[in-house]
Parts: sequence; structure tokens; C-alpha cells
Amino acid sequence: MAAGLKRGSAGVKAVAVMVPPLGLDVALLFDTYPGPLLHVAPDGTLLRANEAAEALGQALRADLDGLWTMVVQVAGDGCPQHRRLNFPGNGAVLDLTLLALAPPQPGVLVLARDVTPERDLTQALVASRQMLRDLVACSADFAFETLADGRFGFVSPRGALGFRAHELAGRPAHMLAADGDSDSFLPLVTREKVEALAVPLKRRDGSIGQFEISAVPVFDSEGNYAGARGICRDVTEARARAAELNQAHRALQQIARTDELTGLLNRRAFLDELPRRLAHLARHGRAGALLYIDLDNFKAVNDDAGHAEGDALLRAFSRQTEQRCRTGDLLARFGGDEFAIWLEEVDAAGALSCAHRLHHGIAELEARFGVPGAPLGLSIGIVLTGGSGDAASLLRRADEAMYQAKRTGKGGTVVAGAADAALPALNPAGGAEGKGRRK
Repeated sequence: MAAGLKRGSAGVKAVAVMVPPLGLDVALLFDTYPGPLLHVAPDGTLLRANEAAEALGQALRADLDGLWTMVVQVAGDGCPQHRRLNFPGNGAVLDLTLLALAPPQPGVLVLARDVTPERDLTQALVASRQMLRDLVACSADFAFETLADGRFGFVSPRGALGFRAHELAGRPAHMLAADGDSDSFLPLVTREKVEALAVPLKRRDGSIGQFEISAVPVFDSEGNYAGARGICRDVTEARARAAELNQAHRALQQIARTDELTGLLNRRAFLDELPRRLAHLARHGRAGALLYIDLDNFKAVNDDAGHAEGDALLRAFSRQTEQRCRTGDLLARFGGDEFAIWLEEVDAAGALSCAHRLHHGIAELEARFGVPGAPLGLSIGIVLTGGSGDAASLLRRADEAMYQAKRTGKGGTVVAGAADAALPALNPAGGAEGKGRRK
């Protein structure tokens, strides 16, 4: 296994990037990943580093080239980042992948791949064609030289893209262009320096692959363009693995934001989104409402019919509530039998209308899940806002209003701050049955 990057080492060895499994088992990753690997807390504190990551850890602490800043950014927005890190002391270069982790192991993974040899090889192309021939003879990458007329003058002995070296020598480089257009830009015949430029190329069998090309133009003693020299790497599989990794990240992000039982947003995801909704209201001068909901007598269902039936009730209530909310509203399960709804751009009448629809719907669930002597109901607290106040204070007021509804006898709705605070629930037929109480 390659030793990775060490501070003060005389040379640096290349290691292959290992893509973590979809489960992102951090402990297993630290046991198997051959290159430098860091696990960093959301605040940028280094939690763990493998043996190969000594210099990388020092670079993080020193915020070399903004590394620490980028880690904190990835921890904040959850978006993977890819970048190249140059070490000024020994000239080493690492390609980094920063990946945010989901609870219960929050933070950021920094996976590094040493690309110093490839950088050095590109520089060697400019200095010596013979050195190029010596180096690329044992390289899996495709080294090339094109002439002023765009034909290949030199190709790695191993050939490339399914062609043998002699099959490409003397032939136009544009034969490899994915679109077959001889006038399109192709880094193989570049007139300016390019580094790790991604382009599609056509293989011998006609299939299209993704390649990264680093190349420099060559000029004769009189300054006339004489061709180009460079290295071409097949990154088709690497990009496919990166896509799988990004997909895994998105799946993990979805899991982290979703209540496992009901499929609704969880408390964390709801509270992450609520400040953005409040800011939107404040900017546009609109109103909105926060509903805090408790499913009355849910414990009786659990105790009488068992937890499986209680879970079925929570799922049924979630589906029913989704049908009674609009597409742009937020619906979350906060845990147990408590739920929250954010109604976008509604006034008091709209919020109460939604609460009434929810009270109506509970009759359907009573028929299936109800326990004699402990009828199902909803206690709902409502807070109206024009975007002022923070999310925590709104949630606290809605929670207090919900408990006020419970104290009036369950099955009612209370609007925080309203003069006539306790509002009657509706029976299945649509009529009110008492002040703030469902009979």
C-alpha cells in the first residue's frame, strides 16, 4: 500500500483514489484507504487522520490555500467539492475530494490523491522530448506529440483509445474528436497551455469516453507553431465513480432530512428550511403561518392495539395531512405524535381553514384506529407571522398554543395572541361541538 504524502520526504508516490462504499463506513474507510484521509468536524476541527495524512493535516490547520475554509463551507452547505492543493515547501500536489457526512457521524471527509508525478511529467514534456519517451514507456496514460498540420508525430508505445501506436502515427488528431468535426477545438492540437481539460474522445470501437488532457504548444526557433505535446488520461470510470459518490451523498442527505417512519421532513430539516421561508416573507411583505399539531390519544392506540398499529396511524395521518396541504407548504414529523406545518403566504382565515380540514379528516382515522373511551383528535397551535421573529421563538409560541388547546380539553385549535384564542374543532358533519373541545 502506498505511503501517501509525508512532510520532508524526498519523493512522493502516486496512489489510486478509492471511492468509499455507498454506506460511507468511516471506520472501514480509514482501514482501507491508501492515500491521505482526514475526518474533520463541522467547525473545522481535525477529528482523525490516517498515517499518510500528516502533511495534509498540517495544511488544514494552516488553512493552506483556503483548505480549512472550504471544509467549513462543505460542512455548511453539504455540497461535495473537488480541488487541487499545492504544497509550497516540497512542490507536492494533491487532488482533494471533500464530502459532507450525515449524522450520526457529522463532519467532512477529505480524501486526497497524490498527482505530483503527473504534474512533473507534464513539465518534463516541455523540457525534453526524449525524457517524455522514457517516462511514458511505462505509463498507463496516453502521451502524444502532434505536428503543425495536426497529425500525430509521436504516440505512447502502448497506444491509446484501442489504437496501437503505429495506427495513430501520421494520422490526423481530429480523427479522435467525438463529434468528428475537424474544425472543433481539440486540446491535442492546442495553441495554448491547457491543464486537465476534460473532453470526450472517440475510441477505436466507436464508443465515446471522457478524457483529461494536459498539453503545451510547441514553437520552432522562429516562433512558428510546430505542434503540441501532452498527456491524455482516460477518466471515464473515475467520473462514473464520482457520479455514484455524488448520488450516494444525495441519498444520505435525503435520509438525514427524512423521518424514517412517515417519509415526511424530520425536525432538523424543517428547522433548517424555516428561516429561509421567514426571510422570503419579510422581503416580499407577505404573511405565513406555523401550525404545531399533537395527535390526541395516540398513546391509547399504542397501548391498546400495539406499536405496529400506532405506526400505521402515524403513517395514515401523514398521508392524509399531505393531501390537505399545498405543494409549497412544509410538513414535518417532530417525533412521537407531534407534527409541524408551515403554510406559505396565508392569512388567519387560510390557516384556520387548514386546521379545520385537518380536524375533519381525523374522523376517518377514528373509524379505523379509534379506541373506545379515548377518541382520536388534534390539538393545534397556530402562530401567524409576516416574517418577523426567529424560527425558535415562533416554534415556542406555536407549541405553547398547542398545549393551551390541550388544556381546554383536546381536539381544538388555538391561535397564539388571538383575542378569542380557543377555537372550536369541527365534528365529521362540519358543525362546531363546543368551545375548543372535540366531544
